[in-house]
Amino acid sequence: MYLSSLPSSLGADAAKVANIDSALQRLVEYAQNLPQQSGLLPATQSKVLSSVTLPDGIRLKTLARFDDQGRVLVHLHLDGNQPMAAMERVLASLHAKAVGELLNYRHGIVAAYLPVEQIATLAGTAGISHLTAEHPPKAWVGKVTSQGTVVLRTDQVNQQLGLKGEGITVGVLSDSFNTAYLNTQNPPATTAQQDVATGDLPKYVAVLEDYT
Repeated sequence: MYLSSLPSSLGADAAKVANIDSALQRLVEYAQNLPQQSGLLPATQSKVLSSVTLPDGIRLKTLARFDDQGRVLVHLHLDGNQPMAAMERVLASLHAKAVGELLNYRHGIVAAYLPVEQIATLAGTAGISHLTAEHPPKAWVGKVTSQGTVVLRTDQVNQQLGLKGEGITVGVLSDSFNTAYLNTQNPPATTAQQDVATGDLPKYVAVLEDYT
């Protein structure tokens, strides 16, 4: 633990950090605009960032995931020019915590919780191709229109051929269907009737087997 004003790594021009995604870019940009607070611990600065609401109404914690120390969860996309042992030493020196790795994909990806004030420093480290934030999952949002229709271009099929998939039965496995009576989740689960009312499920659902 040490006392410091805002770390110098945040003083670099955020526009020059070209190899980070938009979520991390916003974190860096906002961090640069924080007032210099003498005596504020870096860990405290990260916690402040994770709870901030930006002028446009976006909360920083909706852009990325944070741990209880306020460190942001980033994916390190490696370029293959440095051994993994060297990258582990870099993470340790930046007070980051590695939580997973996928080394057989391209040159490797490492997931780690990183102090916000070290984003620019890590992005400029040898061996790093680019950094991306891991976006927090959104659960129980209700009545969602899938973006998969655009990716798979089924919306074009709908428009040009008039095919909408009506009458097709789809099978799914669910660990949350009609489990509101269990009352073990926060926010609480919904009933089958509620899911039909919101349009998340069709009117007729055939339950083949129920393990609850």
